[in-house]
Amino acid sequence: MSHEEPSGYPVPKPRWGEYAPAAPPSQQPAPPQPPAGYAPWQYPTPPKPARRTWDVVLTSILLVMGVIGTLIACFYAANLEEAVTTAARQREITPNGASTSVESLVMVVSHIVLLLAAAGISIPLLVRGRPIVFWIPLTAGVIAAIVFWVLLFIAIGSSFSISELQQLGSGA
Repeated sequence: MSHEEPSGYPVPKPRWGEYAPAAPPSQQPAPPQPPAGYAPWQYPTPPKPARRTWDVVLTSILLVMGVIGTLIACFYAANLEEAVTTAARQREITPNGASTSVESLVMVVSHIVLLLAAAGISIPLLVRGRPIVFWIPLTAGVIAAIVFWVLLFIAIGSSFSISELQQLGSGA
């Protein structure tokens, strides 16, 4: 069986590995129709998750509070030795002369590293639209507060003997 081209000449039967001649347009099946609302060249895209405005605002507020907290910690660290000496003079106690420079340095460096880590993690996640990011600066703030108070107590505890600390606490 041979087909005829529109020009009227017979087309030979295809041999193995050759393409068969195309059927006339009237005999070809209709192409599949795209879903309603889409052009044939478009693919449906998944909807973007809604941006949580409250998360952006809360994360920004916590990061600003982190900057303020870091500045306050740096101020306290710079004046830590003087504050310990002043507290001792008010109670008429002589501190043992231990330096608080290590505690001050650790306090400043830890607060700066925690602030940079919180900003460096939370800001890119906010830009990408990831869900709920405010916990990152909140966690960094809690860790910074714990570091601050532990180092402050270490600095005070290392500057006085036990009996002097008891005297400081009793108010005598």
